Amino acid sequence: AWRFLITFVDVLELWPFTLDEFVQSFHDY
Repeated sequence: AWRFLITFVDVLELWPFTLDEFVQSFHDY
């Protein structure tokens, strides 16, 4: 689980986007 979170953070740093999009993608997931 931690690995997934770390990878997700790396993606956010490389490909930043708004919180709304983050919530939407999180719900889609």
